[in-house]
Amino acid sequence: MPYKDKFADDLNDFDYGSDDDEMDGDFDDEQKGPRTLKMIAEAKEIRNIMEASGWLDAPVDGVGEIDLDRVLPELKSRMEWINIIKHQRMELTANKLANLPPASESQKNRPIVSNGIKY
Repeated sequence: MPYKDKFADDLNDFDYGSDDDEMDGDFDDEQKGPRTLKMIAEAKEIRNIMEASGWLDAPVDGVGEIDLDRVLPELKSRMEWINIIKHQRMELTANKLANLPPASESQKNRPIVSNGIKY
């Protein structure tokens, strides 16, 4: 089934937010409210845009290969994450302190406090 037909079938199966199977698109125009008419008009507009832009055309060279291998993150314990975050904070603070302008004499003797840590 071409993409255009599949999209049209999906659009025709639109049930206007109802859970009732008997209500699938069997409304007369007089029964439709302004919100439903607006949603239908927007869906038709989007369909026309997608058709005009070629999104629903069949691919010329077929569907490409898809890598279905799952990416599994490295599992770390709670303490490992705490240490990683602690070291990152220390590196960021050290980098921030290294890039500060030189302190005046009154500020040199005052401890620097960042995130509750005195330096």
